[in-house]
Amino acid sequence: MRPDYGLYIIALTCFFLAFLIFFMNYAQKTPAYITSGEVTDLVIMMFSAILGIVFIGLGYVVRPEKVTPLPPKPVIAESRKKAVKKRRSGKKT
Repeated sequence: MRPDYGLYIIALTCFFLAFLIFFMNYAQKTPAYITSGEVTDLVIMMFSAILGIVFIGLGYVVRPEKVTPLPPKPVIAESRKKAVKKRRSGKKT
């Protein structure tokens, strides 16, 4: 598995946690064992959202670059000498 996939999964988990706390506070069904108050909920929500952004940035930084194959080198054939016609001399004997 590529290393950036793990960081993206952690980022998604952080965003899920942030939205879970946000929507549970919106519905006011937050159990007492998750958080202790509105300020703490806000801090945890913002911290996990910022942490998710950081992990997305780290995943982008460590992703492997696309490797483009090098073009094949042209094969240089041995130079072949063409048969050269001999010139006839201009004198007729």
